[in-house]
Amino acid sequence: MGVSSLAIKTALISVSDKTNIDILLNSLKKFDVKIISTGGTARKLKELGYECTEVSEITGSEEYPDGLVKTLHPKIHFAILFDRENPEHVKRVDEEKIQPIDMVVCNLYPFERTVKKQGVTKEEATANIDIGGVAMIRAAAKNHKYVSVVTGPESYRKICDELEKTNGILSEETNQLLAKKGFSHTAEYDSMITSYLETDEFPEKQSMNFDIVQKLRYGENPHQKGVFYSYHSLTNDFGFRQLQGKEISYNNLNDMDGVVRILRDFSNHLTDEKLAVISKHTNPCGIATSDNLAEAFERAWNCDNVSAFGSVIGANSEFDKASAEFIRPKFVEVIIAPKFSEEALDVLKNKKNLRLIEIIDMDAFKNIPDKEYRFTDFGLLVQSRDKGLFEKIEVMCGKIEHDKAEEIVSFGMLALKNVKSNCIGIVREHKPGFFEQVGVGIGQPNRKDAVILACDKAISNLKQEFGEEYAGKLSGLFLFSDAFFPFSDNIEIAESYDIKNIVEPGGSVKDDEVIAAAKGFGMNLIFTGMRHFRH
Repeated sequence: MGVSSLAIKTALISVSDKTNIDILLNSLKKFDVKIISTGGTARKLKELGYECTEVSEITGSEEYPDGLVKTLHPKIHFAILFDRENPEHVKRVDEEKIQPIDMVVCNLYPFERTVKKQGVTKEEATANIDIGGVAMIRAAAKNHKYVSVVTGPESYRKICDELEKTNGILSEETNQLLAKKGFSHTAEYDSMITSYLETDEFPEKQSMNFDIVQKLRYGENPHQKGVFYSYHSLTNDFGFRQLQGKEISYNNLNDMDGVVRILRDFSNHLTDEKLAVISKHTNPCGIATSDNLAEAFERAWNCDNVSAFGSVIGANSEFDKASAEFIRPKFVEVIIAPKFSEEALDVLKNKKNLRLIEIIDMDAFKNIPDKEYRFTDFGLLVQSRDKGLFEKIEVMCGKIEHDKAEEIVSFGMLALKNVKSNCIGIVREHKPGFFEQVGVGIGQPNRKDAVILACDKAISNLKQEFGEEYAGKLSGLFLFSDAFFPFSDNIEIAESYDIKNIVEPGGSVKDDEVIAAAKGFGMNLIFTGMRHFRH
């Protein structure tokens, strides 16, 4: 028989996804490649007018019930695996009249699509776990010096172009790239099955799949490279589409994550209000709710209109014409929303650089993942998602006159919990049932500085809105802390700004001192029992 070249003489085709298979078949037919096929694929090929030999004719054995065993046979696997330059291997092939297989075209049972169907049973899922296909792909990938393995329709045209240029031969370099893709295909497949069967919250082994979306112009800075991968999950299909604007950047995506976290939390806790979020460097510099989205944006913007320059903004409802007209004269990088009205798109169409991002599926969007992941130089950190708001609303001193304590505590904690610690937020009800953040102190090494920053911003905003009458609004301010006050000095700072309502988790060894200080100043102090650190 002698040494085989990389010319393709026989191809085994067994595909679940038959998209564009005729493109490859046309090319193989041109070079007189013999086709071997299985079951449903063989029927499809014959329907398309292509000749093929069924695997059962090669193996001498009919398919077993339910197609459980079709290709798991020495005349298939040795035909793929044998070393074309090993005399012993070649002798065995000649003696047993085995037809060498030079190309394997295979993609696997649709396990992922099956388990994502509503009401799918475990029996249906396990029936869609491919065995023979995985074995063939791995065999061909292992022997890629001689055998080409093709696992997806996206590769067909490139392969056909090369076959055309080289008269039916694929290079070793191409075969190696295809083999790498084959191993990746089976690894991802096994990972999805493992994920489906996993019952431990934190398993001993962690595997994750990511699909490349785009290469980015650069990373955080121009001298860094950047790529965007989407997380491939059986349970979380949240995605977005870009309607307008410049190519999305690394920093845009990072900032969008900060907005999305807040939108998702609000969407699952406060469902009736229209929400506006203004974010910079993943931290909100303004959040507000209203029955009018444009008003919510105006109030969110006014929380810190300096930081809002070059921001990423988000809404939990359709981005309407009035909101677009408010934003049009301002410089923002990205707007993300469930939908954009035609009128809003018309208002913003001349802002060519403004990226408009539409959430594809709000139901998937609201499905907050149970776990979150953070890559470090040490390894991967995994924790359960911070989905809570508070364990209690316990008045430790004073008397909260606000008749909607739970509403304002909910808003305040939702506005705070996705902000870098140490964090302080100042919140007020700007009209019945609707709230706004008027001051934020973000990511400070100590809580005192965070309190001062938030209070300064809140007082400045009130003065700007109400002039000399701002003092009459101080009694309506609520100061929120993402973690307990370790000392009473934070209470003293709040008092110096005449802020009388404090909401914090409690849990410090100095709680008694904090409560005593608040009581001495005639403050209303609420403990929530739930910390929201975000490092």
